Amino acid sequence: MPNNTRSQTLISVIMPTYRRPEGLARALKSLSAQHADGYAIEIIIADNTPEASARAQVTKLAKSMVHNVIYVHAEVPGVSNARNAAVDASSGRFIAWLDDDQQASGDWISGLMSALTDYDAALAFCPTHAVLETQTPWDAQYVTFFSRIPNQMRGPVETFYGCGNSMMDCAKFDFPDPVFDPIANETGGEDDLLFGYIQDQGVITVWTPDTHTHEYIPAGRTNPDYVRKRSLAWGQGPSEIAKDENNMIALVKWMVIGMLQMCAFAGPMLVSKWTGHRSYIVWLSRFWQGVGKVFWFGDLKPKLYGASSPIEAANKT
Repeated sequence: MPNNTRSQTLISVIMPTYRRPEGLARALKSLSAQHADGYAIEIIIADNTPEASARAQVTKLAKSMVHNVIYVHAEVPGVSNARNAAVDASSGRFIAWLDDDQQASGDWISGLMSALTDYDAALAFCPTHAVLETQTPWDAQYVTFFSRIPNQMRGPVETFYGCGNSMMDCAKFDFPDPVFDPIANETGGEDDLLFGYIQDQGVITVWTPDTHTHEYIPAGRTNPDYVRKRSLAWGQGPSEIAKDENNMIALVKWMVIGMLQMCAFAGPMLVSKWTGHRSYIVWLSRFWQGVGKVFWFGDLKPKLYGASSPIEAANKT
């Protein structure tokens, strides 16, 4: 739907889901109490499994919801495919994003809406607090790694903090076509590409600490191998955006920064690993983010979503 034909008094909450029935139920329940004065809310669930595994669950849960729930079957696995199918089904001027491993606080919608309107912003972000579903020797480091709680006051910012747990005012920008690039279906980074495209249109991005979500981290993610892959992907983001914008000066800058990070963090990473120090996860993440800034091209991007996701791999074992 073109942005200028969207309902001015409707908020579309989009939630892609991929074989997380417990997380889906928790996330959907957290949306049942959401409100924003003067606005209606619709909830769009984009089921990204070929077999439509969430259809029956969504149909059942929708009966107890105050808001209208729309089920969409995005049958070809891929994070961009799921998000694009949900955007196509949405009707609201405002789109809020919640992932199926997140739980929104009771004032999530109203808090993000307040931030958008107070600053006449196009994009709004708020904190994400990680909740570990299993204990590890490095719990504090994993909580820090998966949480998004920057030391940032309420107000305009120059960066963005991931698609899940955000809101956008579609009246203030034009979408690319397609909205999310299918090239990122298995690797992620589709949100960085979109937000970079939106910010290039001169919009305001705002951060608010006045509301939040929780993100539940399964055991399959609390390990050094996943931290390495996720950090590599995060590091690749700035370099990929610079390349996508044909900004060679920015690309060279990010690659140089990456090389400096690799040199600075390789020693602490190795020492903390050999000694078993609790800071290992921190240095591991910083080192591999540096690697990502340098090695962003070709087939080097880790595959974390869709048919190559850890969830899919677990189902095949």
